[in-house]
Amino acid sequence: MATNTSAATSSCTYCSKIFNDPRMLNCLHSFCKECLDKYYDEQGSGTNLKCPDCEISTPLTAVGRIDLLPKDLRVSYEADIATYELKVKSKKEIECDRCVDPENGPAVSFCCNECEFLCKVCTKDHKTWRKTLHHELINLSEKKKKGDVLKNIPHAPMTCNAHPDATLTYFCESHHILLCRDCVLLEHKSCEYQMIKSAAEAEKADLLSYLGKVEEIRAKLEDAMGHGDKVMQRVNATHKTVDDSIKNTFKALYEALRSRERALLSVSGDIALGKETALRMQHENLKKFHDDATNTCKRVKAATEVYTPAEMLSTKTTMATKLQYLMKLFQETILEPCKSEVMPTSLDNAALLKDIQLFGQVIAGCCPSLSTATIEFIPKAVKCRERKFVIQARDSQDKPYPKGGEPVYATIRLMGSEESPTSLAVTDNENGTYSISFTPTSIGEHVLSVTISNEHIKRSPFIVYVREPRDYTALNASIQTFKATNVRGVALDEHSNLYVTLENHSIIAFDKSGTQFSELGTPGSDSSDDGKFCYPKGILLKNDLMYVADESNHRIQKLKTSGELVAKFGTKGSEKGQLNGPSDICMIPEGKIFVSESGNNRVSVFEADGTFCSHITGQGYEGGEMKSPRGIAIDTTGNLHVTNSGGNTVKIYSQGGEYISEYGSDKVTTASGICIDAEGYSFIGTNTNPGRVEVFDLEHKHIKTITGHAYTWHLALDNDGFLYAADYSNNRVQKY
Repeated sequence: MATNTSAATSSCTYCSKIFNDPRMLNCLHSFCKECLDKYYDEQGSGTNLKCPDCEISTPLTAVGRIDLLPKDLRVSYEADIATYELKVKSKKEIECDRCVDPENGPAVSFCCNECEFLCKVCTKDHKTWRKTLHHELINLSEKKKKGDVLKNIPHAPMTCNAHPDATLTYFCESHHILLCRDCVLLEHKSCEYQMIKSAAEAEKADLLSYLGKVEEIRAKLEDAMGHGDKVMQRVNATHKTVDDSIKNTFKALYEALRSRERALLSVSGDIALGKETALRMQHENLKKFHDDATNTCKRVKAATEVYTPAEMLSTKTTMATKLQYLMKLFQETILEPCKSEVMPTSLDNAALLKDIQLFGQVIAGCCPSLSTATIEFIPKAVKCRERKFVIQARDSQDKPYPKGGEPVYATIRLMGSEESPTSLAVTDNENGTYSISFTPTSIGEHVLSVTISNEHIKRSPFIVYVREPRDYTALNASIQTFKATNVRGVALDEHSNLYVTLENHSIIAFDKSGTQFSELGTPGSDSSDDGKFCYPKGILLKNDLMYVADESNHRIQKLKTSGELVAKFGTKGSEKGQLNGPSDICMIPEGKIFVSESGNNRVSVFEADGTFCSHITGQGYEGGEMKSPRGIAIDTTGNLHVTNSGGNTVKIYSQGGEYISEYGSDKVTTASGICIDAEGYSFIGTNTNPGRVEVFDLEHKHIKTITGHAYTWHLALDNDGFLYAADYSNNRVQKY
């Protein structure tokens, strides 16, 4: 007989009420289904649902289908117990669950087998009916006199949603759901199924296997935290030793070096604080991981030891996924302390006497958490082809660190693979940069980790998508057509859904098959209202958000893919923060947004929240000025490529605005859209009739012309290297 383990678990943290139809998320937090429906609506549409408590995302089987999340039968049972207890503790009379006759009076007993409150008449009938003759009844008056509550109450009979008169007695191993006899006979004839109890034993063994591995991970995390604490103590001890050395050395030269002494002590303290902060942060992250593993283990232990078979089965898949996630996360977790107690100093007395003003150093070295990798600009690669990228070490002031010699380590592994990560060769360029390359042999998502002194660099580990190679010189006829009138801009989300801006002031979206599933704006009617458009052009997709160059409204709109406005910035003009004919948008991992303006002959740079940063004009550089810039894209090194429509070239600038070079002068007449792939190949559309797509290799040599368009506007690439071209006057998007 199941027992209520904790009344505290009977309330939903979202609504603070007793659970009603609780559903479990991947983080193992449960909420009322109605609460999750409400929270999902607040988030906006999407294929993921963030946990209201910890914000970890849970993928949804289908958009908006909260009902497909696993029902937490254990929490549901505890909520039922809490409801029974509240009724028993209340001074109010309890209504009978069986009859509706007020003359029979309030409930006087509780049936433990059917979990029902019964009046005196129903209680008498219950004791005489053959079906209920042996049911266990609890006298409520005795419970209330003693101030006692209901305990050791079993689950209410579990009935099938599809067949309300049938009891759930089987477990479908093919679909991982509970079934009744009718389900087995009618819908699951060809499935593998077992009785719930038998299936639970096998599934419990599976959970226990994962649990044992995560318990080992917990132990290793505890060891790592302990090791980190000891290193932190040694850092403090070393700090004191260094301070003493500095003080003793300066004592002999105190009068001449008083100000210098204070400066070095300050630097020493800053370094120690930095090390302590880094170690503390690592300790906190390890503790957070440890706590998560501990809570998960407790929950899974409860499932294997306390839950009924049905309870355990209803959440086993989610629990196993969480345990596997913790195991995978552990593979990416660095257990060695990210900082050492070593604090090099230079306190040579001879040098001091020679050059007292410059005497002494307390060396900080580079700051891994601020160091960057160029792989993040286009986190993609091609199977069996070398992919190169560069690490830029930076100091604690976020400036390029000019020296080499740092212990840089890089690994890569296929996402979900249990094989050990592959170590990558690192070349120290001895100027603060490090060159790394790899040649992937498998397609799909890979985890790329880069560390300096055992600490991840900024945004490491990276998720790198590897695709099959494509021969762009062989591109000729399109392989798919998406019909849309006067197409201007194109972009793809992470699921390869195609979003298209149209001249009729709207945005439409297609799935992979070419089926339209969304339309935003007011087709045929321009508007300056929020979420409406006037000749939208360039479009950028980032997670569940879209950034739209609302050209004739001279603004950028940031919207959810459902159409709800998140933010907007820009008004017509040429001053800072103003725009004139924004044409295209791109974004770097830092969150900065680059907007090409054909009307102002420049690129404007904004923070992610729309705060103006700077302009890029190319002025002051020979050949660097822009003429009606249209398309804009980031290459694999982080440089900006801007199509110079009025100059029939593509110009390259650094993110800081330095003009670097140009290409395509004999090929890209009235250049419009541009996109760049993981190997550095660039694709430029020409706004001419007939329109073309010109393809250039990573050295910017022309290798291919794709024809068959009438005014080629914007371009985009999906994760698999397929090209999408906005064929404006032919009213279509062509895929190659």
